[in-house]
Amino acid sequence: RSSDLSFYFVHWLTDVSAAVPTPLNGLEQLVVNFPLKVLVKIIGSMRLVAELPQTTETELFQRYLEQEWAASTPARGQMLFAGGKVALMRLAMHMQAPGTQRALVDAFEALSVEDQVMLSDEMARTGIAGQQYKGYPKRDGGPAFLVYYAPAFLRQSTNLAASLSVLSEVYRAARQLWPLSTVEQGTVVIIRIEALKEADAGNIVEAYANGGCYVLVRKSSVDAVVETFKMSELATAMSAGALTVGAFQVLPPPKQGEKWKIETIQISPMSLPMPSQVSGPPLASTLPHCSVRHASLCSQKRRSEAARRNSKVRNVLRMFSCSRSRASTGSEAFPAPDTVEV
Repeated sequence: RSSDLSFYFVHWLTDVSAAVPTPLNGLEQLVVNFPLKVLVKIIGSMRLVAELPQTTETELFQRYLEQEWAASTPARGQMLFAGGKVALMRLAMHMQAPGTQRALVDAFEALSVEDQVMLSDEMARTGIAGQQYKGYPKRDGGPAFLVYYAPAFLRQSTNLAASLSVLSEVYRAARQLWPLSTVEQGTVVIIRIEALKEADAGNIVEAYANGGCYVLVRKSSVDAVVETFKMSELATAMSAGALTVGAFQVLPPPKQGEKWKIETIQISPMSLPMPSQVSGPPLASTLPHCSVRHASLCSQKRRSEAARRNSKVRNVLRMFSCSRSRASTGSEAFPAPDTVEV
């Protein structure tokens, strides 16, 4: 019902607004941190999504893709081979801005035919039984794949052609783990790529040069995760049961070449230690207990400065804690924390 959809959008806006609670600073996540162009697009899509009770999910999604494509993407993409436009429209939506969308079109056209076909075929599967994109070849069999964090992976890329090639390898590996089956028509498998989300193509090449690799590991019948391993540890992981034969695929490193300008790294895997995978403890775990009640002193948008400010914040919170203690005993209190410069 349309009323249900309206309630969903109100719930979504409320959820986004409260995602980072900062009572003293207002709703920073929505007002400060959320990209305005994305918010405008989402609010603008509400009128279209309200038509969902009268149409199918795929028809509505295709209308939205074509509407956005016509508004912000070069016309030359219209001449792509059959089925390729669905993938390209979806990928363009990942980028969010017209300038980067045009760059993505160029990167897609620079891919090998094999990678273009892989992306075009897999991204044109709807994952809904009996529904197909109109005007494009019918895709029989399933499951369809939802690659979680693919938009974030592409948006941070400095080499879109290489990153698209990596994405095609993720789809290729997923299809090896879930071969096409008519029984799986209309089903969806989630592929999580958190391990790739913050990595650029050059970082991935460097990981392989240092003896590492990225592996797509099947976790259940409906999901798989990209994980990092050292090549030397794969056999050990298999014998220990962490990897099961037939339930994982090692992703190849990004293709290197002059066309994509990926630097070839000449490093012996044994000459350098692997970078540490362990990050420091979160700020909250290093502060006194009273910081739980006054966490708003540490604004989320300044988290990157937390290490430098850690000792100062601790001192402020200690002073606040002492002032409460002295107030309760009648002793002279320290200044309130909001009068101390942090």
